[in-house]
Amino acid sequence: MPPDWLDHAETMNSDVYERTAVVVCPSIEDVIVAKLHRLAEKDVTFIKACAEARPMDRVRILDRFRATGPDLLLIVRAESLFASLAP
Repeated sequence: MPPDWLDHAETMNSDVYERTAVVVCPSIEDVIVAKLHRLAEKDVTFIKACAEARPMDRVRILDRFRATGPDLLLIVRAESLFASLAP
């Protein structure tokens, strides 16, 4: 996840067994950033489904990805994946 992922996350308090639990939901962009680090088949499938479901801000996602300090090979793989997706 990017260093500032909590700034983009949604939170909600929920009462569970007389205690308050805080539910944190990261933004879809930040979930994609996390998946770009592995790029297993299921991660690629997820990212492709996200791209088909709605437009993605690819520049923002890649900027957040770069902010995590990945190796150059991972950056190349991520850029290649995004280049292969329909606009």
